[in-house]
This record gives sequence, structure tokens and C-alpha cells, in this order.
Amino acid sequence: MASENEGKNVEFTKIGRLPVSQVVSELRLYIRFINFANSMSADTETRSPVELSKYLLSSYVRVMTGRIHDRSVSGLVGEALASPEYNEVAHRMWRTRNYERIDKHFSWITRFLVAMSVVIAQTP
Repeated sequence: MASENEGKNVEFTKIGRLPVSQVVSELRLYIRFINFANSMSADTETRSPVELSKYLLSSYVRVMTGRIHDRSVSGLVGEALASPEYNEVAHRMWRTRNYERIDKHFSWITRFLVAMSVVIAQTP
């Protein structure tokens, strides 16, 4: 960081690079994010962001329609994951094994998403 005090950060900027202090700051941010993701996983029994996304999509559709739509949700998940083999049966099996476990920690996000969709729908 001492080199930045000598005006080196201007040189880095001129050649399109970040100053060393900013690189260090960015790395610290990434480390905090990774550590947060790991602690969230342990605290909430969630294995991955993909698992949480599957839950949120399934839960949102279930609340908004009053029914489980595994075929439609599996199509969306398969497309998002670029996994054409992900189908209704795979999603139903995933939901049966994981939905309740994740729901006890993240049902508040579904309620928030539903509330936001209602607000957005009512906004002229």
C-alpha cells in the first residue's frame, strides 16, 4: 500500500488496473461473502444456492397458485440450469426430500416475494 502513497495508483488507473488497496479490499469482500455463504449453509441446512433457488421457485408457485406445479417448475429449473434432463420426476423427488427442511428457514422470503408481487401488480 505504500507504493500507492507515492502516486502509483494513478499509474494503475491509467493502464486500466485497480490500485493494490482496492484489489485487497475486493478480495476481503469476496472472502466475507464466501464465509457468509458457508455459515448460512450450516445454520439453515441449505446445501447450495441452487437448492435455495429451487425451493424459492417451488414455494412461490405453490403460494401464488395454491397448487404444486412440478412439471412447470421443473421446466424453469431445467432451463435455468441448462439441464434438459431435469424433469418433473426429478423435481418431485427433490421437493419431497428437501422442501420442508428448507421451508422452515426460508418461508419468510416466499412471503416477501408474494407481497412484492402483489404490490407490483397493484402499481399503475
